[in-house]
Parts: sequence; structure tokens; C-alpha cells
Amino acid sequence: LQERCRWATHGHRGTARTPPRSHGVLKQVLAVFLLMSGVQAFSGEKITRPVSHSMGNSASGGFEDTDGKTSSSLRQERREAYEACIAALRAELALERRPAVLPQRHTTASDDARPRIVLRKRPLFEHEARRDFDVLTADGGDDVWGDGPAAALWVTRPFLALDHDMSATLHPEPFVESHAFYADAVFDERRSTAELYDAAVRPLVAGAVLRGGVATVLCFGQTGSGKTHTTRGLLDELRGDLPLDVLGWRVSAVEVAGSSVRDLLHD
Repeated sequence: LQERCRWATHGHRGTARTPPRSHGVLKQVLAVFLLMSGVQAFSGEKITRPVSHSMGNSASGGFEDTDGKTSSSLRQERREAYEACIAALRAELALERRPAVLPQRHTTASDDARPRIVLRKRPLFEHEARRDFDVLTADGGDDVWGDGPAAALWVTRPFLALDHDMSATLHPEPFVESHAFYADAVFDERRSTAELYDAAVRPLVAGAVLRGGVATVLCFGQTGSGKTHTTRGLLDELRGDLPLDVLGWRVSAVEVAGSSVRDLLHD
């Protein structure tokens, strides 16, 4: 996901791209790997959508006057237009005839030894929302352990295409690209940690404690993506879920940051 979120700067259909700043998009995404006993996270569909001039902010004078402006200022100037494109994508994904079909998971007995992958999206913080807009779209369900369709997280990237006309004048034409990244389940910013626990972690507890197995939950993400927040919330849920009449189980929770390891249960 991190590699695919690097903004492309190479040519595209005879145009050159002006890449926007990422503004910490990856900080909104937390990957939870559930190891026990899925589909592996991989990128899939791509949807390209032109930005209509009618979507532009009329107060900014449309899309024509770009002299001396940075890609960041252009991104903000066209914020309403880009947000309209993202809203259109979300509306289309909710239709029966979707622009992209989620792949089917085909699980077998050997899949029990492979991790399930859950993506959790957090909301933008107030200071982030002031300078940027939400480009992440959760798509699909929360059936972590089933064998139905996968889920997807769509990342929409605003671009500015520059076409050279006969007079060598640059006419910017904004467009967006939306890429899907598949996982077993995706939880958006409206879903609670308790819901994540019920769907993803509680089956692990039943398998590890009641059947004498071992289960691991690995939260991976950029600084600020919500790893510690989610882990502490899952531990709170776990405290009320462990059976007191079963002996021999053990729980550990650590935070690994570079060469530093911290005990989250005792520190």
C-alpha cells in the first residue's frame, strides 16, 4: 500500500503529471494482520475520472489561472471538484452495477495457516481536515473469516494533466485516479474498536484459549495511524472476554518501534 501511494510523475497518455502532496494519507490506514489457524492484500482495479470544470470553485476562477501556483495550492483551490469526484465514486460503489467487482475469496483448508488482513481507516484529525480532504473510501463488508467477496480500500489521487497546444501554452486538466487495495475486511472511520474486536479478534480468542492454540494480532501502520489506540481498545475488550474457568492461557502485548520494545500491559 505504501509503495502504491507514491505519487507518479511519469508521462501518461502524452501528458505530464503534477503530483500532489500526500498530506499523510497513509496515516489514516492501519493494517491488522490476524495470524492463526484470506486473501493477501494486493492492489487491483484502477478507475480514472476527469474533473468537470463545472465542479470547480467559481470563486477561484475555475481551472484556468495557474501561473505561479504550487500543486498544493491548486489542490486546495480545486478541493470542491475533487471531493465531488470522490463522492461520485462512493455513490457508484453502492450501486448494484458497480464500476469494479470485488474479487471472490476462495478459502481452502490450507488457508487456516495464512494471515487474514483487515484495514482500519481512521477519521481525519481537525488540523488535517483544515488543509486536506478525505481521499480514502472503504468498500465491502467486515466478514473477516468467511470465504465470500473480499473488501477494498480505495485511494483516490488527484492529478493535474498538462497538455501542450500549438501555441505552447499549458492548459491544466485535472483528473483523479482511484486505486483499490484488497483485504479480507475494511473498517471505516464510523466503526468502533468493539466492532473490530467482535468481527476479527473474538474468534481468535475462542480458538487460542478454548482449544489450546496460539493466536497473534499484529497492528502495522505509519506513526499516527492508530496502532496504539486500537491495540489498547482491543485489550480492553479482551479483559472481559477471557474465561476465568479455563487455566493455562497467557496474554502479552508489546509495542515495537525500531529497536525499542515496550510492554503495553505493565508500562
